[in-house]
Amino acid sequence: MAVIPMSYSPATMAREYRKIGETTVNGRAVDIYIHNDRHHAVAVYGEPDDINGDLRHVIVAKIDLKSRQSEDETETILAVIGYYELETTPLQVEGVIVTKRERNVNVASALYKALINDGIVLVSDNVQFPGGKALWARMARKEVGIDVFVFDSERRAFWPYDGERVKYDGRSIPEEQIWSLAPNESRKGIVLVAEKRGEEQT
Repeated sequence: MAVIPMSYSPATMAREYRKIGETTVNGRAVDIYIHNDRHHAVAVYGEPDDINGDLRHVIVAKIDLKSRQSEDETETILAVIGYYELETTPLQVEGVIVTKRERNVNVASALYKALINDGIVLVSDNVQFPGGKALWARMARKEVGIDVFVFDSERRAFWPYDGERVKYDGRSIPEEQIWSLAPNESRKGIVLVAEKRGEEQT
């Protein structure tokens, strides 16, 4: 497993990251940043903590991303390849590193939403764990201003694969047409695509 930094200095944040959103965790302000090279985004506590005499922005969550080029090479498309929530000792549960103290505070949703609102088309991983499934279904059902679609990356077509595309709202597309929960890979070619509402994507 790769070593994940637990905190960043304010200088590193200023030099290497751009702020794209904010949220709160247990009443504490959290800022969301994307790395200048767009290979990951992080949620960090907005106010730095004193760690052994140094001011550091402690990481709450991190999402690893991989660029995918659109057919007309005009869109910013990033695929999710890993999502982590951190604590003093990261704990991996079903492929996702989570923290006991910060679970269920919707940090992942805030990270995803900030990326999409920044104009990024966000693509899910090919195989979903139950937590990832719940996050994408919740985003499709509840997030105002974000549309989610089901895409077959092998056919290179959106559901229902007839030249049209139907928005996924958590109910509009049969579950068995979408989810390939690990370790089952029968739907490995299926991904979810989230984009800012009103933007025309190909």
